[in-house]
Amino acid sequence: MAEGIGFSFLGKALGGIGEYLVAPICRQFGYLFCFNTNIQNLKTQLDSLKVTREGVQLGVDETRNNVRTVGPQLEAWLTKANDNTAEAETIIKDKAQVQKGCFNGWCPNLKLRYSLGGKAVKKTQELALLHAEGSNYVQSSYNPLPLSIEPIPTTTEFQGFDSRILVMNEIIEALEDDGIHLIGICGMGGMGKTTMAKEVAKRTKNLFNEFPMAVVSQEPDLTKVQGCIADMLGLKLDDRESPIARASLLRKRLLLDNKKILVILDDIWEEFDLEELGFPLEGGSNKSYKILFTARNRNLWKGIQNKRYIQLQVLVGKNHGISLERR
Repeated sequence: MAEGIGFSFLGKALGGIGEYLVAPICRQFGYLFCFNTNIQNLKTQLDSLKVTREGVQLGVDETRNNVRTVGPQLEAWLTKANDNTAEAETIIKDKAQVQKGCFNGWCPNLKLRYSLGGKAVKKTQELALLHAEGSNYVQSSYNPLPLSIEPIPTTTEFQGFDSRILVMNEIIEALEDDGIHLIGICGMGGMGKTTMAKEVAKRTKNLFNEFPMAVVSQEPDLTKVQGCIADMLGLKLDDRESPIARASLLRKRLLLDNKKILVILDDIWEEFDLEELGFPLEGGSNKSYKILFTARNRNLWKGIQNKRYIQLQVLVGKNHGISLERR
C-alpha cells in the first residue's frame, strides 16, 4: 500500500510525464507482488469462458446434427476459445513451480513469479474479450440432446454361455471390417436377437459415437422408423418435406465425417429399400457408418454385396438343456 501511494505521489509530482512513466512500473511490480491475485483472477475468468464455450458448443452441435453449416466466425471463435483455455490452464498449473521455489519453498523463484504473473494478467484480459464475444453466440435454449439406447444389464445367463460370447465377438469383428456395412443377426423368435444387438452396442462404444435404434416390426410404418432414427440423432425432419428431401437429410446426417454411427433396425420381417429411406449402403468416407439389424429371415437383401449374416442358435446349457432368451 505504501509503495502504491509513493508511486502515485511521485507520478503527481512529475505531472503527466510522471504518470506515463510510473504506470508501467506499477504494472511490472504488480506482476510480482500481486501474483496470487492475478492467478485467481485468471481462474475466475477461465471458469466464465468455459461456461460460455459450453453454450456455444451446444448450438454448434445442434447445427451439425441438423446438417447445417456452422459459420466461419463461430468456428474461428471456438478454435480461439479452445486454444486460450489450454494456455490459461497451463499458466495456472505452472503456479506450483513458483510456489516450490528453492530451499524447500523458503525462497520463491522471483523470475518465474514475475513472468507467470505477467502472463496471467494478459491472458485474463484475452479471456474476458473472448467471453464477451462468445456471449453473442449463446442462445437462451436448445433442443434436447438426442436420445440413446436404453442400457440393459448383462445377465448372468448371457455371460455364462460361451456360444453367445462367440457370436457377439463375430458381430463386433464384422463391425470392425471396413468392407462390411450391413450386418444381420438372424434367428427364430425368442432367441435373444434384440438383447444381443443392445449388448453389442454397449460393447462397441470405442467404435461408434451414436447408436440410433428403431423397431421395424411385421407391419412397419417406414416413415415412422425413419423419423425415430432421425430423432435419436438430434435431426428434426419436417413432415411437410417430400420423402426425397427427408431421405437426403437423413443420409447426410448418417455420413457426417465427424460422426461414427451404428444404426440398429430391430425385428425386420421383410426387406425394404434402405436407400430410399435415407439409409446408405456404403460406409461413407470415414467408413464409420454401419447398419445392424435383427430378423428371423436370413435371406434379406440378397443383392447387397457388403453384408454379413450371423445366425443366433438356440442356447444349450451345460446340462444340455435348452434355454430361450428374449427376442
